[in-house]
Amino acid sequence: KAAGGVLLASDAASRGLDFPQIDWIIQYDPPQRTEEYLHRVGRTARIGRAGNSLLFLQPSELGFTDVLRQYGVDNMQQLEVQPMLSALLRLRDPAARPSAHNDFHRLLAANLTKDVASSGLVQLARTAFLSSMRSYRSFPRALREVFPAHEVHVGHLASSFALRETPVEVARHKTLAFGRDEDKGKGKGKGKGKSEGRGSFGGRGAGDSKRSARRSGKSSQRASTPNDEFGC
Repeated sequence: KAAGGVLLASDAASRGLDFPQIDWIIQYDPPQRTEEYLHRVGRTARIGRAGNSLLFLQPSELGFTDVLRQYGVDNMQQLEVQPMLSALLRLRDPAARPSAHNDFHRLLAANLTKDVASSGLVQLARTAFLSSMRSYRSFPRALREVFPAHEVHVGHLASSFALRETPVEVARHKTLAFGRDEDKGKGKGKGKGKSEGRGSFGGRGAGDSKRSARRSGKSSQRASTPNDEFGC
């Protein structure tokens, strides 16, 4: 057995599973429901042990701490990012050590972004970015005010997924991929190859859009536009 490790998990692991001796729960994305947060952090500090939880929040999302206090979570401490970045300046490997805080963006651009762009990861990164954007639009009414979708800087969010493309370019790629997938299904029988439910952008599927267009007497070429997705 390893002396330590990191487990990457979805919310499927937040309930019903017991992982002993967990010291930290790190949440990169905010939960869709406050109860989900409580279940996540409940994986640590088991059976009288001490534990810690770290949640990343944008400045516009700090109101979520007030929501947590209403649930009895009051021993919170706000951490600034600069002291944590300073720890990276002391890395043992000189090649991996930035010379200053403002070098981090250049390090990512030169390494992670390059790796994603030159491999099959780019399509996964596009899908993950669009899923993250849609998640901001799917918060329940009780949390929409503390997680305002209009405050998200979509360009910075795309960069965090190591994408070189602008958000509109990412959405355009997904539109083209959606069209190719639909074309593959043509000629395979009635009803096959058509989109059902929500399309690539969280709006109506292409089939729904075309049926609506016929009813209104107007033509439609695609399910939605990149501008619709990002509010541009």
